[in-house]
Parts: sequence; structure tokens; C-alpha cells
Amino acid sequence: AQGNECTSAVTLNNLTNYCSAAKQFTNVGSTPALNGLGIPTCFNTGATYDVWFSFRAIGTDVQFSVAGGGTNGSIVRPNIVLYSGTCGGQLIERVCSPGNATNVTTAYKGSLTIGTTYLIRISTTSSNRGTFKFCISNYTPTVNPGADCDGAVKLCDKSQVKVAGLSGGGKNNKEIEPNSCKSV
Repeated sequence: AQGNECTSAVTLNNLTNYCSAAKQFTNVGSTPALNGLGIPTCFNTGATYDVWFSFRAIGTDVQFSVAGGGTNGSIVRPNIVLYSGTCGGQLIERVCSPGNATNVTTAYKGSLTIGTTYLIRISTTSSNRGTFKFCISNYTPTVNPGADCDGAVKLCDKSQVKVAGLSGGGKNNKEIEPNSCKSV
């Protein structure tokens, strides 16, 4: 199977709202992990038949999913985990999501470091192996400014800010006196 071990992880380059084709990936033919990693604590079963993906973060948040059990593929109850670190070195579990009866497993993690490589491990038991659809979106959420001082957004970089619209004086239309707002 492609990405059978951490060291042969499938590199993901399309990280903006990417979804593979249904049944594009598989852990059929995968073998129990040789990397010495134990089963993550969130896995409900002895899921050791895994495949690996890697990506270099382009945003601070990531959401990903594995779908099977029907038109998306034949995998049953896929377990997924996100790691930082290096194969053969120290891997740190960042988020873990156990398989469930719907055969679609999702995970979300914020506070990623842009430019850092992360690893995704998808595991099942031997009898639950199968094909699957894989989706990932790595992004930095836009900030939402408020109409009051207590909802102000600090602008410290060149991140995009979108304002859907503000009108009126906010909850407290007497909060700012002339020359009272100063940068700290």
C-alpha cells in the first residue's frame, strides 16, 4: 500500500480544500507499523494497519477526514491521528480521532506552525482495511473585528482582514473620547 510506513508517507501538496477521488487511497496491503509507535490512546481498537500522509503547513489550522463504508470506499471505522516531529525520531501526537459507526472520521487542529511538516496516520484493524476518500484543508482563519474597543483586532502582520460590515456605535457608543485611542 502507498505510504505503508511513516518514512514512505504520501506527500500532500494541494492543501486548500482538497479532496481525493472516492476510493483513491487504500490501506489494503498495509502491514502492522514497523516504526515502533504504539497505538494512540484514542483508538478504540488494536488498529495497527496504517498508511501515512505528510504535508508542509501553509496555514495555522487544519481539518481533515477519511471517508469509507460506501460510495467513498470500503474502509470501515478509520482511526486518524496528526503528529509533528520526524519519522525515526520523536513524533508528538497533536490530535487523535477514533473510528466510528458512520465510517467517516474527521479531525481538526489549530496552532500549527507554518512551514513545519506534519504527519497524518490512518489506521484500522486487519478486517477493516479498505479504500477511502481523503480530504484536507490547511488554512489560516481570517480575524473578525468588532464594533467596540473590547472586540478590536490587533494588526501585527500582513494577514488579510475581512469586515462583513459594521454600523452604528456598537454596544457602547460613548466608549471613545476624542484623542483617547492610543497604540500600546
